Amino acid sequence: MKKRRVIIESPYAGDAATIARNERYARAAMRDCILRGEAPLAIHLLCTQPGVLDDRIPEERKLGMQAGFAWGDVAHATVVYEDLGITSGMKAGIDRAVAAGRPVEYRFIPGWTNDPSVQLRQRPGKPQKAPDAAPPASKGHESQNAPQGPRARPAALASGARASSAKGARGARGAS
Repeated sequence: MKKRRVIIESPYAGDAATIARNERYARAAMRDCILRGEAPLAIHLLCTQPGVLDDRIPEERKLGMQAGFAWGDVAHATVVYEDLGITSGMKAGIDRAVAAGRPVEYRFIPGWTNDPSVQLRQRPGKPQKAPDAAPPASKGHESQNAPQGPRARPAALASGARASSAKGARGARGAS
């Protein structure tokens, strides 16, 4: 069975405590995707590991984002985890997905808490069926790339003003 490849967008940057929380959140997002039967990539979590790139150095941050954009070219969807809000870095990934015609899905993590002592063991929402083939490499296949899933949004909403949501409006808003 071919796994559905997804790029995860979630917050990263901030002070040490915020980064620790955001790393824990990105790991929870990875778990959520895997339990849905997807093959996720959170490039911001991978590239910021010690000895890889330093997100505080603008040139290195840009290199990491470009690496994520390249992986996005072979992804079936971009999945935006928005419990903590949408940051400027996440918005760049969303804009890139919309420009490529890749579906953008918005999710919350069931049972998410900012308390680091709480372990999430809850299963995610209904698993999604993996597509039979990889996404088309060129533009012009928008009907094949229509947003899917309960949290999917039309490209116009994903690229422009977000629909207001009480939960989406809460949380930290900082640089990704």
